[in-house]
Amino acid sequence: MKDTLRPGLRVEHRFVVPPSKTVPSLYPEAPEFQEMPHVFATGFLVGLVEWACLRLVNPHLDWPREQTVGTHVDLSHAAATPPGMTVSVEAELVSVDGRKLAFRVSAHDGRDLVCEGRHERFVIDAVRFRERIAAKAAAAGVEALGVDDDREVPSFDPRPVVLEGEHARLEPLEEHHGEDLFRAGSEAETWLYLPGRPFAGLEDARRFIADAAARTAAGTEVAFAIVRRADGRAVGSTRLLDLRRSDRGLEIGWTWLGAEARRTAINTECKYLLLRHAFETLGANRVQLKTDSRNERSQTAITRIGAVREGVLRRHMIMPDGHVRDTVMFSITNQEWPSAKGRLEAMLRR
Repeated sequence: MKDTLRPGLRVEHRFVVPPSKTVPSLYPEAPEFQEMPHVFATGFLVGLVEWACLRLVNPHLDWPREQTVGTHVDLSHAAATPPGMTVSVEAELVSVDGRKLAFRVSAHDGRDLVCEGRHERFVIDAVRFRERIAAKAAAAGVEALGVDDDREVPSFDPRPVVLEGEHARLEPLEEHHGEDLFRAGSEAETWLYLPGRPFAGLEDARRFIADAAARTAAGTEVAFAIVRRADGRAVGSTRLLDLRRSDRGLEIGWTWLGAEARRTAINTECKYLLLRHAFETLGANRVQLKTDSRNERSQTAITRIGAVREGVLRRHMIMPDGHVRDTVMFSITNQEWPSAKGRLEAMLRR
């Protein structure tokens, strides 16, 4: 548990209700449920509240070694929500008593208050917890699921987390970063080699953040704001994407910095923080990076940190200006990480 885990932390988590989260889908084998209305099920609502609380606390834990389990739920469910509507859950951490965490929660669907109440969770050591579950299952003569033979290897499941460096802090990209990112991302040069456009206004930055947050919530990407520690301002963004959980691989990409932060130690440190997290915390086998073949500066920088140039994806992407770009692929493997780590640390000491 990190020092940042303290009362007052808040999060807003939005979820578009799909048909698969309505009452008939709660227990498909129960005929009683099949006759009930197609509205957001209470059971799934509880899960959504838990999800919001996980998003709130995970960046402040030594995750994935430390995790939380739900221990108490006291929620109303006051309004029915049909599929297609967006439910917004607001959660606040109100107390930290050792490993016991208490939250105040509420949810709204844009028309009605859907629920409000309290939720409690307990911080566990995930490895020891799985060992106890495995022992309980064995005593009952059943097989425990999700227990790796090598329990010291973390499950490869990248999630939002805060990564601290000397020059920069990577934190989950959220709505409050909008104004800073608008200022950082309004210049055309920032997007020259990226499949995006300069922010013409604050709403463009907010749409960028909302899209990234949706991908993070769906588990397909993990989006970060790059915060300059000197003044606490967000000066750019980066992501983990192409998450191949079964193969323990991912990509670092969608990285951009405003003009005042480019060609500083911030970019190098961001790569260092993400690579260290991928290899040493998540246990990645491979991390890939790619760039526009026209961006020679980026190719040189990627090579300098120890990545191996693997080849070119020809006519790979159509850019916003209509250019069909060739993409140069690089990678670093877990076997190459110690050498790359040494290079990065030497660069950061200069």
